[in-house]
Amino acid sequence: MKYLYHFTILCSVILASLQTGIAQNTGTPTYPEVSFNGMVRFRIESDGRFFDFNAKPLSIDLLKTQIGATVKISPDITLFTKLQDSRNFGEGDATQARGTLDGMAKNFGLREGCVQWNNFLTDGLTVKFGRMIFTTNNERLIGALDWHNVGRSYDGNVISYKAGDKTQFRAFAFKLGHDELTMTQAKVQLPQALLGADVDLPWQDKLNLYYYHDRNAALLMRGPDAGKTQLERSSIGAYIKNAISGIEYEVEITHQLGSRKTTDSTARADINANMVAAYVSYKVQSNLSIGAGCDYYTGDDPTTTTTNESFDHLFITVHKFYGYMDFFPSTVLPVTGQRKALAVTNAGLLMPYLKSLYNYDEKLSFQLWAMMFNAQQTLAATTSKNLGIEVDINAYYKFLKNVKVEAGICTFLPGEAVKVTNPAVGMGTDTAYWGYLMFTLDW
Repeated sequence: MKYLYHFTILCSVILASLQTGIAQNTGTPTYPEVSFNGMVRFRIESDGRFFDFNAKPLSIDLLKTQIGATVKISPDITLFTKLQDSRNFGEGDATQARGTLDGMAKNFGLREGCVQWNNFLTDGLTVKFGRMIFTTNNERLIGALDWHNVGRSYDGNVISYKAGDKTQFRAFAFKLGHDELTMTQAKVQLPQALLGADVDLPWQDKLNLYYYHDRNAALLMRGPDAGKTQLERSSIGAYIKNAISGIEYEVEITHQLGSRKTTDSTARADINANMVAAYVSYKVQSNLSIGAGCDYYTGDDPTTTTTNESFDHLFITVHKFYGYMDFFPSTVLPVTGQRKALAVTNAGLLMPYLKSLYNYDEKLSFQLWAMMFNAQQTLAATTSKNLGIEVDINAYYKFLKNVKVEAGICTFLPGEAVKVTNPAVGMGTDTAYWGYLMFTLDW
């Protein structure tokens, strides 16, 4: 009975979708036009990321249920809504008050509720406002994080202008928190915001130039910079993706500047951080591709007290770039901190890797991903920068058009730097492991 309502909701939405489809199949559009969508996703995880064979692995059962509706009010005005329930089986204590990015949290809310108005005032101009699922480029800096059991939404506005097939100008502004008490919250949140603008140019399959600015307007309360904001950061970069005769390449370069509070919160340090990522793949056969790439981002140099070189990935969809075990760029912790964070995540990264994708047939495919992690900065505890090697093996099978199963086995062989620093944070020096099995039904 505990999860019966998920099944009830699923059946109701499927029936509503069928009825809507029948009603709309008249040949003459009438407004409003309504269509429904939804998803039920169940993932089992076995988490042995303790680097200790004697430690009992965490067993996690995650359920995500989404129900959405798209309402076309006129040819140019559309309303998008999506309700979402996210939970870990056996976790029903609402008093825990865990954050919305904690996959263990009991969470029910509005994932999406926004209005999009095409051809606003003039042809090609689009405005979108409300709570929305928003991404940029490949989600390396701003992503929806849909792999996570809760995911990420943004509250704010987007305006874009499309000129031609591949040229588009866009600006956005999102409010991540505010410093005022209101009737809808019990305590003051951090006054944070994310702003940005980008342009797509037609000279590649995807060529995007961007400027993002994120800020935390909370003030430093003491020290030489008392009264100044804790964070003002700008990210300026370019993203390129193209495919030519079986060869596909992807490059992204970002520079970050601004200022942020120091670790002791008494002053601000200038930001001077960089990230470079490149990947090239070749289609050996129609069903087999092999690729190689390298990611590099700077870590904080402990010898420069007035400058912070640590690159921040902002709102990354992390597992797409640094392995399914989520150790880098910052460890994703489970509930109550049962697994400790690595002590080396602020040291930057140099990560060469190999990736291969094999499609056995239209339904079954496999992915092999091998990464070598090296710190960009030398760690105080050791002269070694070798963090370790991660190998991920994934399989994907599509039962039906709307029913998919996915499984993965991942292992991390710690390098010398991790073996030296792990004991200080309560972890061992053995090989770490993690695996999952996931079923997804969507419509």
